[in-house]
Amino acid sequence: MDAARKQPWNPLVSTGHTISSDPISAPVQQNVANAEKPQRMQDFLKSWKALKGQPLTQYSLLLEVGADHLRSMFRVEIGILGEILAVLNECFVNEEAPHVASILSCLSETPRHSLSVEFLSHAERAATESLFRKLSLSQNIPALQELANVYRVHIDNTTP
Repeated sequence: MDAARKQPWNPLVSTGHTISSDPISAPVQQNVANAEKPQRMQDFLKSWKALKGQPLTQYSLLLEVGADHLRSMFRVEIGILGEILAVLNECFVNEEAPHVASILSCLSETPRHSLSVEFLSHAERAATESLFRKLSLSQNIPALQELANVYRVHIDNTTP
């Protein structure tokens, strides 16, 4: 067993092949460009992970998929809640506040949501608080305080 391994663990490394510098795979690019909604949670997660490091594209994916479809996809649990909250916060546009609030509302109805909120990291909690502050400055977001309570965020209505 002292002989050197003839088969490398990662054959791409030894043959000099490189992975595309574009982090979006072709199917994901087509998905986003054609506004095709992932139909299953696995498809959504595959697209989401392929877009990692591209929050604007992930944000577009969330808006394209829509709140109701996200709710139906995450019937068991939502393991990437913190990532979604961070992207929504980072890319938030005031004109899209009703859509963002709708996504938050639908995600709050997924099973184990409260458990997911409980396990948010410090950075994800900060992003969630920031997102709700931004939403509170928007007009016409019904039941925002109740939604904030579900995400365990206190909205200070005294700040301008």
